Amino acid sequence: MLPLILTGLLATAPAAEPPAVPRHVVFVIADGMGLTQISAARARKGTPMFWETAEAVGLQSTWSTELVTDSAAGATAMACGIKTDNGRIGQAPDGTPCTTLMEEAITAGRGTGVVVTSRVTHATPASFLAHHPSRRDEPAIARQVLGVPVDVLIGGGRDMFPADKHALAIWRERKVTVFDGTANILAHDKTPLIGFTFEGSPPPAAQRGPTAPLALHALNLIDDDPQGAFLLVEASQVDWGGHANQAAWVMDEIDDLDDLLRAVVKAGGDDTLVVLTADHETGGLSLLGGSRTGGPVQTQFATDHHSAAYVPVYAWGPGAAAFTGVYDNTDLHAKLRAALGLGLGLGAR
Repeated sequence: MLPLILTGLLATAPAAEPPAVPRHVVFVIADGMGLTQISAARARKGTPMFWETAEAVGLQSTWSTELVTDSAAGATAMACGIKTDNGRIGQAPDGTPCTTLMEEAITAGRGTGVVVTSRVTHATPASFLAHHPSRRDEPAIARQVLGVPVDVLIGGGRDMFPADKHALAIWRERKVTVFDGTANILAHDKTPLIGFTFEGSPPPAAQRGPTAPLALHALNLIDDDPQGAFLLVEASQVDWGGHANQAAWVMDEIDDLDDLLRAVVKAGGDDTLVVLTADHETGGLSLLGGSRTGGPVQTQFATDHHSAAYVPVYAWGPGAAAFTGVYDNTDLHAKLRAALGLGLGLGAR
């Protein structure tokens, strides 16, 4: 039995404040980003980076039905809240399509957008937009993406979409405007908008230019939706630098990501939740030496593939506290779903 004094304190304690509900949610996936990738970029820079200002920090496990995930299964876990086989896009292991956060946000009437530094049909964005047994069949994935009524879709890979005008009739019916090139995309201020930054895969950050303006443009186009907005951004090429075992490429992409985060958090203001994480770590990267004040760093890769290491989660804005702790990538799905006001995870449909 509780002492009377303690009982009284409990009885008179004010009710806990309800968790803050964001109007907008920006989910940033830095493909292949582990703790060492951001540590190396921080050491090379020698001054604080924006991710260090996070209001909440967590760790998530990334495995699929195997210990080491690929981007398709890792993204599907976060998109749908289920474990699946490597290579599957938006599907359970038995091939059953799963309902993604992007599909739910569209159904809920939210403004929706996707901005990536890969092809828009690549594994991570595809796992939020399509359902297919193989991530490698990008033309088939593109045909599915054609029918997804997302408000803004920006990235490379126009060459994956059919050139036949009849095949593109669904975009004409939706009055979708399609632009090529970053300058043309940024000059257009209406939705629905499909913007192809490059015909094929975009080049590394130094050649393609900063990602922040494209992400800000997408957020600006969808932020006046009465139901709020859901924007997915992928910093795709942290992973590509890891596969190539090129540490400078990895760190350049982290620098671009950090500028993106700073811009989006500032633009989003008090009503926007921004969450950053990775689908997995790539390269088994180690940071072995360098200066505390910036300059070259000594790194070493253990593999040219993925590892099963936990990856960080950072959050800013209303509801950020929900992303602290240690949890699985399927639990991250549930946290995002709650932040979007969609309830608990749905899983396979």
